[in-house]
Amino acid sequence: MKKLLVLFAAMMIITNAFIFFNSFQSSEESNSNSQKVQEVVEPVVQAVVGKEARVNMSSFVRKSAHIVEFALLGAFCAAFVAIFKSLYKKNVLGYFLFYVLFSAVIDEYIQSFNYRTSQVEDVLIDFSGADGNTCYFAYRKSIRSLKEKKNSL
Repeated sequence: MKKLLVLFAAMMIITNAFIFFNSFQSSEESNSNSQKVQEVVEPVVQAVVGKEARVNMSSFVRKSAHIVEFALLGAFCAAFVAIFKSLYKKNVLGYFLFYVLFSAVIDEYIQSFNYRTSQVEDVLIDFSGADGNTCYFAYRKSIRSLKEKKNSL
């Protein structure tokens, strides 16, 4: 179990490094990468919502990237917290919610050095990655409750 704890801690650090690496990119590099993703995603989105629907694809791609990066970070945090709790019988969820929020704030702060926009809206979108924690723990609690009810019958 302790090896898993170390693995998920490492995955959190690697994910944060990836997020911050993307934030250090210049505006031109960031736009170029977003454009490449947009070329792949746009036909799929148009197939789903229809070609006549007005979708700001650039914004959609950028906001989706924030959500995905931080959802991944949130999932690794959730796994770490669950393993930590089972090993040490201490709940550290609050620390990891702060960790995700702090990472989101730092992410936006880094972008300001590259003449990119820093927005509170993006911090909130990034923090939604913490929803991965909430969903994970809600799922575990509901499964545990169902097992307890089944065993009590």
